[in-house]
Amino acid sequence: MHTYFAYGSNLDPVQLQTRCPQSKPIHAAYIDDYYLTFPLAKIPVTRGGVASISLTSLPFKLLSLTPPTRIHGFLYALSDSDLLKLDQCEHTHIPRYLRQLIHVKIPTPSAPTPYKYTSAWTYFAIPQTLAPHEHFAPSTEYLQTIIRGATHHNLPADYINWLSTIQTCD
Repeated sequence: MHTYFAYGSNLDPVQLQTRCPQSKPIHAAYIDDYYLTFPLAKIPVTRGGVASISLTSLPFKLLSLTPPTRIHGFLYALSDSDLLKLDQCEHTHIPRYLRQLIHVKIPTPSAPTPYKYTSAWTYFAIPQTLAPHEHFAPSTEYLQTIIRGATHHNLPADYINWLSTIQTCD
């Protein structure tokens, strides 16, 4: 089994279950010092951008937004076949996304430390243009998919509220 950190539209349990039918939910988790970005337009090109995480906040600085540096998400256990299906969904063969192993924090409120580390796979978008400030505002439907998943997994209310302030393209 593989551990996967979902932070974008794959937070939505219906979407992830459709893509990865053998997936099993594990726990809420987060990463620090990353920013949620939208550096790619959807495939097929309809409207709006799709999510990624980045170590730079440049797109948000140019848009005069103040993004959080803590990205909340959810961990899932995926089978080998589910991980390969997710690679296909995320277009790693084109490539539009790269799958990489990262360290995530799992909250442990009753333990002596506030979190424990674990490793998980996640996806990083390959920016669509060479301009580091390029940002494709997500569609309302896409952003609502992220918010629905964050709400379903009881991610922190202040993070969900921040997500709802992201400007959409429609």
